[in-house]
Amino acid sequence: MARPRKYHTPEERLAANRAKSNRHYKLNKATIIAKRRPKRTILSILQGGKAEESTSALSCWIARAERASTQYERFVDNQPPAYLERLCKSYIATQQINIIRDAIAAVTLILADVRTCENNILQLVGVDHRWRQVQNSATRISRVIGYMEELECLAMGDPAELVSLYTSKRLMYQI
Repeated sequence: MARPRKYHTPEERLAANRAKSNRHYKLNKATIIAKRRPKRTILSILQGGKAEESTSALSCWIARAERASTQYERFVDNQPPAYLERLCKSYIATQQINIIRDAIAAVTLILADVRTCENNILQLVGVDHRWRQVQNSATRISRVIGYMEELECLAMGDPAELVSLYTSKRLMYQI
């Protein structure tokens, strides 16, 4: 037997949905506002906002870039060469290329976020020390992605050559 209908009209459903949304907003108001604030500030600048908002947007982009950079540092345990070494050993032990591909995908997402911040900071202040800091982070991340892509190409082409280059310490990250 089916359960009885709770709402008989579209208006009752709409009212119940609004009440549910209001309850959720009241419970999570602080986090919702915190997530909206950077977007609003940036949108207002793009639509001709004030100079005060520009510094606010700049600080939002810088903070976002710092968060992404911290996320990258946590991902590679603050030691990219050691991380690449573990990644290579893990692939050699299992011969599973998805280990390398998953790592590339994760770091590429972080790089995309840093590049977005880099571009927006460049639009707001031009080339200055803050933009250069974000650019340096993006360059470091890109370099590690290049090393991982080298591992992926060797693994796809000739895994034995990857093992040979690894043991003779002639991979790009080992030089």
